This record gives sequence, C-alpha cells and structure tokens, in this order.
Amino acid sequence: MYKISRKDGSTGRTIAKWYMRSLTKKYGRKLLLSLFKKIAVFLFTTPPGWVIIFILLGFFSISFFITAFSYMDFTGSDDEALNQSLYQKYISLSDSSATTEIEKNYKLPWEVIAAIDMVYNVDKPLTVDTSLAQDITDNLKPVFHYKEVPVVTTVKTTLIDQDGKPQKSVTTTSTSNIKILDRVEAYNGTYILKYTKSQSMKKETKENEIIETITEEYNLIGDEFLEDYTRLDKYLKKINLYQDKDLIITMIEQFHYAKFGTVLPASITNLPQEYIDIYKRAAKAYNVDWWILAAIHGVETTFSQDLAVSSAGAVGHMQFMPLTWSGYNNPYASTTKYDTDPERIKKYGGYGVDANNDGKADPYDLEDAVFAAAKYLSANGYLADPRKAIYAYNHAWWYVDKVMEYASAIKLAYEDGVSTFTYSSNVEEAKNNILTSGKVSFDPSALDDIKNNRADGKVILLIDAISKQYPIYISSIKSNHSKYVAGTSRISLHYLGKAFDIAAVDGIPVISQRYIGSPAFKISKMLVTSAGQLGIAEVGSPWDFGGVSFTDEGHQNHIHVGVK
Repeated sequence: MYKISRKDGSTGRTIAKWYMRSLTKKYGRKLLLSLFKKIAVFLFTTPPGWVIIFILLGFFSISFFITAFSYMDFTGSDDEALNQSLYQKYISLSDSSATTEIEKNYKLPWEVIAAIDMVYNVDKPLTVDTSLAQDITDNLKPVFHYKEVPVVTTVKTTLIDQDGKPQKSVTTTSTSNIKILDRVEAYNGTYILKYTKSQSMKKETKENEIIETITEEYNLIGDEFLEDYTRLDKYLKKINLYQDKDLIITMIEQFHYAKFGTVLPASITNLPQEYIDIYKRAAKAYNVDWWILAAIHGVETTFSQDLAVSSAGAVGHMQFMPLTWSGYNNPYASTTKYDTDPERIKKYGGYGVDANNDGKADPYDLEDAVFAAAKYLSANGYLADPRKAIYAYNHAWWYVDKVMEYASAIKLAYEDGVSTFTYSSNVEEAKNNILTSGKVSFDPSALDDIKNNRADGKVILLIDAISKQYPIYISSIKSNHSKYVAGTSRISLHYLGKAFDIAAVDGIPVISQRYIGSPAFKISKMLVTSAGQLGIAEVGSPWDFGGVSFTDEGHQNHIHVGVK
C-alpha cells in the first residue's frame, strides 16, 4: 500500500496493489503505451506531485491507472459527458442482464463489461458507438435455471357454536407447484442456491368457524459458488483476447475495489464510545459532522490501528504532515519534525490543537488530532460545501468518495433513530401473534417447538417484538440444533429452548444483507442495544457491536439470539 502526498501536506492511502513488473513483462510496451495514452486525462485532475509520480511510473503500472481516476473516463477524451455515457451504458447493460429481485443478485457486473471493452478497443478510440459492450453482455450475461417444487397447503376449518366452543373440524390438503431459482451460470462459475423448507400459519376467526391455514414455503438461505472460467475463456477466444485474460481479470478486480467495492472495516460497527465522544465534541467545536471526522479517522489509519509514519512523512491518528500541523514557517518544525507547542503552532498558522489542555498539541494524541481535523475542515468551508472541504484535506475525488462512503455507513450505524423493540409481557398473546399474524415464517421444527412449548417465554416474546417491525423467518429454536455450541463442550442455549435463529428478514436472506443499514443490521443492533432491558444474553450476527454481540464465520448467514 502506498501514500500519495497532497497539496496541503497531509496524506491519503491508495487502495490498489501495484503489479508493475509482472504486468510489464506480460503485456508489453505497446499495450502499456496505449493504455497510458487513454488515461492521460487523469493527470490533469490530480496534484502536481501525483502527476510527477505517475509520469515516472506510468510505463510500469496498469494498476495505478485503475486506481487513480477521478472520473469514469474510458476514452482518453476530455468530454466528460461522453465518459459518463459510456459508464451509464455499462451500468444499463449490467442491470438488463437480470430481471427479478433474486436474479439481480447475480447480474453481470459492469466492471466485466468495461474491462473487456477497454482492452478490446486498446488501439482505437473507445466511444459509445465503437463499444463492444452489447456483445459482451449478450455472450456473458448469467443464465438462470429454475426448477419446479411442490408446495403443500393445509386448511383446517373448525365449526364453533354460539358460545365459541369448537365443534366439528374438517381438514383439506392441496398441492401446487412453484418455480424457484436453482442455479446460475455466471461468467466466472456457477452458483448453486440453497433453500430450507418452512411453514407459515395463518389463523382466521369468522362468525361460526375458525380457519387455520398452514402453507409450505421455500426460503433462500445462501448459495455455493463453483469457480469456472469456461464461459469467459470461450468468449475471449472468440474475440481474440484470450492472451489478455489475466489483465482483464486484474482490471475487473481493481475497478470493483477502487471505485465501488471498498470493504468497510468491521470496526465501524464497534467504535469505542470514547472515540465517538471525541468526534462529537470536536464536531460541535468546529461546526462539522461527527461522522465525517470518524470516516476520515477510519480511512486514514483504520481507527488508529495503523499509526506508522507514511512514506510521505504523515504522522498521527489523522495523518497530518508535520508542517501542516505546525505551520509552514515554524522554525521548530520541518518536513520530518512537528512542533507540539500550542502557542507557536497558533503563531505560525498551523492546524495542531491542544484539545485536552495538557500543554501539548500532539498528532499522536487522538483528541488533539481529531480536533485538528475538525479545525482544518471548518477552515476549508465545510459548512458551505462538505465535499470541497474533504477534497482540501486530500486533493483526490476518489478519497472524497471513500470518506463519504465511510461516513454514510457510520451515520447509519449510529444515527438510525431506532433503539429498541415494543416488548409484550403476555407470553400466550405473543404466541398467538406470531402464529397468526403472517409476519413470522418457521422451519417446520421451529414451528413445532413453538406449538409444543419447547421455547422459553422470552424467546416467544422477542420473536413477537421483532415481527412487529420486520417480517422474519425463524430457521431454528431447539429441535434441529445440536446440544453443544459448535466446536466446544458448552451446552447451547438452543438446547435449553433459550435461543432462536433468524435466517431472513423482509423475505431476504441475512447472508444477502451483510451491509450497514440493512434490516438485518438494524435488528441485530437493536437487540444489542436492548440486551439489558430484554434479558438478552448473546447476539451472533455478521457484525460486532460490542457488549453481548459477537461475529464469526458461522454467523454470517443468520442472526442468533440467546436469552438469559
């Protein structure tokens, strides 16, 4: 990982790996020169220092080209409208490769279309008219395979007398077939979809009868991916690009990672409260948003997990250059040495702050560093234009986008406005609700646990509370779970009837909701927040919120809730 120096003296972290020597040897001078010509326009959107570095290394690095762009420029043209037209074309074709909501999870990525299109047109101008995008899509779009499965519906009608007492019952059963997506042939392999069969129950009371309807359902819980590049190989051979396969795959990965697929650190969901307190106090002091300060902290040093001095000489929690911190004319500072005297820093126009009044303004003091970052954003017009102020912190639009992505996730994680569930105290009423409301679907064994009173009362109350806000699918309570916690000799709360697993929320598997702000995320966070009030002992999910929460490989596809 490398750092690029900024005009203001602070630094930012690049997000692409460098493939200089291997790519140079493999693809040759001609291809590199052609690609270099295509991306020359990006040099004019970056700092002079970046321009010099890029000119020196341009002949040796395709990866840097992919990382450096601030606009979606695939043509080497200065016409931004044309660049955006190409990008929109790729996005549109990607979207057109899938129809239903479930299919959209497997659509042909726009990055695949863009990478092949660019390499194919390497020796000629790439425009909307010369683009190969439609042909790429036609040949590599996913192939969806459906299968028919039987669904059994059981209706029990019980006649009741004038006093409401049940009399004669009649049960009817019918079977119908539905289609479910079975597998998907993608450009790079095959996805095998996994389902569990469950039952939902609906109870309806009329004037002289009670109707109970039990319907079987198929719930998607995930998929298995079998990597196979046969389709891609066949197409690349067809258009005479098979020799460039490794380059294309590298470009696909880097497009996705550098522009749209930045992986947010897991620590975003578990920020220490003392960090949040510092962000908020600094934000209030300088009239900026605290989640922006948190985002810069995350982007710069992964929330202080990496405090090494950068290759450009940046220091501290928020990565300031010594002279930016100390003031450019400060005689007690240099490009490698920062001043900590608050009065001198103020005198020479530095941004260092002694936020905790300990007599030192130290970039390695988190409180000082965050307040300094807030001061810098404020001085660069944050109130009028936040993006412009962040751009001043690091003169690169990709950096601005990354900070905003982190900030959006942090705001969702901590400012969602919902903190608890509506909790009933009547177990029988809650049990009736979850069996008749249509808001809860069950694996047959879980439904049997509810009906036969194998579930603890708190489990029933929690399922009812959650279902009042979100439709959920319960995949396990007691009967279909092992006695012990996986890999241990510890008795599982499931075995005691004191735990349940949620495998889907709003009809979407938890494994497909592993992003901050999703319904599954909000449920998990609210359960952790409400743990003391609701008697919750543990919450396992794809996220770690601290407290009673935990995450591991076995809890990426469901939310586990255990009660005391």
